[in-house]
Amino acid sequence: AAVEAGSNGDKAGLKAGDVITAVNSQSVRTPAEFDRELRQGGNKVSLKVVRNKAERELTLERTPDSR
Repeated sequence: AAVEAGSNGDKAGLKAGDVITAVNSQSVRTPAEFDRELRQGGNKVSLKVVRNKAERELTLERTPDSR
């Protein structure tokens, strides 16, 4: 999926093709698990992603108007 320019994901460093494997150290395998963990994560969440076979950790800062 694309990452919208200027979005919170873009600001966190997410790139198209990244595979999110964990939110705040909680493993996620489905979009529903991702949404649940993101909602419970507060305004700043840690994302573990795999990009080009390498694991990375990113910090996503949520704004009041984000999901």
